[in-house]
Amino acid sequence: MRSVTTPISSGAPSATPTGIHADRAAGSLTIDWADGRRTAYDARSLRWLCPCAYCRGEAGLPGWLD
Repeated sequence: MRSVTTPISSGAPSATPTGIHADRAAGSLTIDWADGRRTAYDARSLRWLCPCAYCRGEAGLPGWLD
């Protein structure tokens, strides 16, 4: 699998990302912020944080994560 980097326009407030890098092979997502911070997340953790009905289920029915 290949990784994808998406640049985002600069000059934004510090809570705005300036770059997002998704590395599918490594299963990670890295975000660079306007204030110089960088945060990295693993894809598995992000997936488990998804609140949608498709992932979590609804009305007592199992979802994708069950």
